[in-house]
Amino acid sequence: MTAPMPALRPTAALRVRLGGQTLEGWEGAVHALWVVQRLSLPAACELVLRGPGPLPAQPGDPLVVDTVGGPTVFSGEVSAVGVEFLAGGAREVRIRAYDPLQRLRRSQTAQVRAGLNLHGLAEELAAGLGVAVQLDVPALTRTWGAQVRQSDFDLLRLLSERSGRAFRLRDGQLDFLGPAGDGSQVTLRLGQALLEVRVERNADPACASVEVRGWNALTVQAVQGRAEAPGGGGARQVVGVQAENDEEARWLAQAELDRRSGAARTCWGVSGGDVRLVPGSGVRLEGLGDGLDGDFVLTEVTHRIEAATGFVTEFSSAPLPPLSPPVPVATFGMVTHVDDPQALGRVRVTLPAQGDLESDWLHVLSLAAGADKGLMALPDVGDTVLVLLPAGDGSSGVVLGGLYGAPGMPDSGVEGGATRRYTLRTAAGQQVVLDAAAGVLRLEDGQGSVVELTPEGLHIHAQTRLVLEAPGQEVLIRGQRINFERA
Repeated sequence: MTAPMPALRPTAALRVRLGGQTLEGWEGAVHALWVVQRLSLPAACELVLRGPGPLPAQPGDPLVVDTVGGPTVFSGEVSAVGVEFLAGGAREVRIRAYDPLQRLRRSQTAQVRAGLNLHGLAEELAAGLGVAVQLDVPALTRTWGAQVRQSDFDLLRLLSERSGRAFRLRDGQLDFLGPAGDGSQVTLRLGQALLEVRVERNADPACASVEVRGWNALTVQAVQGRAEAPGGGGARQVVGVQAENDEEARWLAQAELDRRSGAARTCWGVSGGDVRLVPGSGVRLEGLGDGLDGDFVLTEVTHRIEAATGFVTEFSSAPLPPLSPPVPVATFGMVTHVDDPQALGRVRVTLPAQGDLESDWLHVLSLAAGADKGLMALPDVGDTVLVLLPAGDGSSGVVLGGLYGAPGMPDSGVEGGATRRYTLRTAAGQQVVLDAAAGVLRLEDGQGSVVELTPEGLHIHAQTRLVLEAPGQEVLIRGQRINFERA
């Protein structure tokens, strides 16, 4: 079906098309239309009808808003249809639709993505939507990536933001744009096409440099990056960031600097309906006076058609707020591999609570670890361990230690409500026991040989041949009485 919108201003004529449906009974009943477009978010469209006609659409139906003989303003599919009965007996039907990016929000599968980068992810997801990709930044590849508690859309936005880019879906192409936008420009003059406008200069977000400091949990190495711009109002330091290397830290610093620069001078306005205004396009505002004229890159555009106003376009250049920083997660894992190919003492684990993802090689927290020292005791294949995920997913992590779980400890060492005994035991039965209650230190080899120190004496019991030797050195045996017995 095709429905021309009533009472439009002469700037453009829009029409609404609901595929496979008719508007029989709805002619002249279109009450309002909103098309909301934001960078790095699915575009949304809401159509409001008033009248007694049959429901013109169902979820899944295509919905297109375009100009007669001109560009498409919105193309998507109906997500929801609501019916409301108003006071006085009127009936209102609200049809809400999103562009194809919304499908990425519905896809959420825990999976490992080795060699993850924005290029590869964008190409993969765009192919599923049947659209092309335009991306002008070099690939910034992460050695290891994981998608946990993230929809495909969330992951795409995260990588885009970390690369200093925003994206939009327009005319069958997924565009990734930098702070300069798409290079287009529309001139609006106050008192003519420009109906309302607000320009704000804000010194708070502005800065001359941004420094990012963080670490890579997979390599246990510090990372650092810096970005600078002329002017500004000081330096900003962002700390505790998870980044692959110094290059990624520099990208993050530049993205933060660009966001702050964009927030230092922003505009909001309303013009007569103008479908040339889209997120990522440039706009030049004129006729403001007081040195307020200037160029801006739009981040949000809303086309509105209502009975009271006709067709108007609201726009803003305010940067989108950054995504919330990741929340570290602690979870349990099962060790799957210990044969670290680089012999660094790392292990790989599966994470049952994270969709059974298998991690990359993770370092293991070790007591007194340092150069050529420390307690070197790795968990073994099949052991249950506690894993810290600093980025909240399986992309990087550190094994904090082992967990006995339901079977419990073979020997807790608790006596009389206090811990009195410590035991270090291998799977082969070798063990060292420090028993504070009995004052005993006991060393066993698992085959019956024992060295035991007690308050009463030192006992050495060998199940095999016993050799005491000190080549080239004196052997001294001293005691009040020395006995040798054959056994």
